[in-house]
Amino acid sequence: MRKTLRSAAIRTTLQEMTESIGMVQEHLPDSAEAFTRLGIVRDGIYKRMEYAV
Repeated sequence: MRKTLRSAAIRTTLQEMTESIGMVQEHLPDSAEAFTRLGIVRDGIYKRMEYAV
């Protein structure tokens, strides 16, 4: 039973990591200059990458 719970937790974490990377890819602009102008969205991108790593 404990192994099943751990496997489920790992799968959930991997899914959340994958979703975070997908969100970053969706909102990442084409240039570094545009990225610096994103404001709060930029902070969200940083946070999502931090979580995924």
